[in-house]
Amino acid sequence: MMSIISGRVKKCKTRVLLKPIIDVLRTKAANRTSHFPFWQPPKKNPMKNPMKNPIIMAFPHLLGTLTVILFTICSCIEPPENENTQKGVGIGLLLPYTGGESAVGTNYERAAMMARERINAAGGINGTPIHFVAKDTHSDPVRAVAALNEILAHEDVIAVIGPEGADVADTIYPILEQKRILFISPMVSGSDELSTSSETPWFRLAPSAATLGRAFANHLIFSQNLTAVNTVFSNDDYNADFTREFENRFVELGGVIENSIPLSSTKLSYNNEVNLMRLGTSGNVMLSAAVDSSVRFTNELSLSNQGQKWNWFLSPTLQTPVFLQNTLQGALEGAKGIGIRVDNPDEVFVDEYKKRWDDTPLDGAFFYFDALTILGLAMTTAAHSNGGELSYAGIRDAMMEVATPSGVQVRWSETEQGFGYILNGLSLYYSGLTGPLLFTEYGQQKKALMTYWTISNGQISAGNQL
Repeated sequence: MMSIISGRVKKCKTRVLLKPIIDVLRTKAANRTSHFPFWQPPKKNPMKNPMKNPIIMAFPHLLGTLTVILFTICSCIEPPENENTQKGVGIGLLLPYTGGESAVGTNYERAAMMARERINAAGGINGTPIHFVAKDTHSDPVRAVAALNEILAHEDVIAVIGPEGADVADTIYPILEQKRILFISPMVSGSDELSTSSETPWFRLAPSAATLGRAFANHLIFSQNLTAVNTVFSNDDYNADFTREFENRFVELGGVIENSIPLSSTKLSYNNEVNLMRLGTSGNVMLSAAVDSSVRFTNELSLSNQGQKWNWFLSPTLQTPVFLQNTLQGALEGAKGIGIRVDNPDEVFVDEYKKRWDDTPLDGAFFYFDALTILGLAMTTAAHSNGGELSYAGIRDAMMEVATPSGVQVRWSETEQGFGYILNGLSLYYSGLTGPLLFTEYGQQKKALMTYWTISNGQISAGNQL
């Protein structure tokens, strides 16, 4: 199975294919150089007439032969999986292979590939294998829409998994809703306000922005003993939703919001916002914004008054090395944030991932594995219930069904057994790598788990569970 960024090499007998060509090359070289042995000094300097130099005389033949060799090698390379020659059940993958979140794209895709292999090994969907149509979001909403349109140009695509950026997810959801393409976001929940129809739910495995905002306010009041804080946020749906719920809950619990400051991504300088911050007295900053805006604001605020100590409290969107690596050294030391928790990561999966890819799965990899596995179980359920046919409504309803605790429990490693249960008429309950699943009618995960994290010694460190 291949990544979007690479081709696939056939198991061709390269030595057998190249042997006749190599023999010809040796013969021609020998014929051209037999009168000019390279290990003996020539009696006459052949460079007096450069065109009679044996290397130059042999060059046209060498060039032609090398062309044949390259052509032969290239014929052993298959097109990437995105080519239209791939048919079956298509699943769109929207991931950041470049841009601000590029470090996570391949890591997450590999987990999805492992889930796909298990599904196809179990017989695929009603005997048909699934394949990916993967595209790069470039961590940019505008380019992500173009990438989504490329995915949807493939007629066999029935669902899209991803993306990573909350702003990207909020932008593409209305498009998928209109086209009735199933949408699953493993790590980004988006704004609660966007998905308000049980007819076209947006399935989200992570807790909602509003839920996280309220939980963070509870944590800062009860565990950190804060009484006042400044909030700084981007006005995109996710960060605005997170901040609004944080502020409401913080005030409800008796806290004071000193300043509530929006950040515009188009501003060249945040000098006015920095001056507002300096009017406050607490030194506490709750930051929930896009990474690029957050980097610029953090650096400008840190440089504005070298003697001021700022206490940073960060949203889930900033739990990324990209943010930390681009801020001034030491500016965020001791910062605390809220994030999404994986429930007791299965060491068997971790070991399998490491052996396969020589890499360690990030937290998001567990969510991407679960997203594709639950989708595979849902598609199999829908096909079995409808004579082998797959429809949007059928898959949507089956997604709800396989996340209902009344069914036979199936773990992440039991895909084949799960398919067998479905074909025997049994209902399933998928309990995955990220913990139990249970969706609201709008597709939001009810049983989502949270944690808080810290920045210590220039690194993001896991904290206690919430």
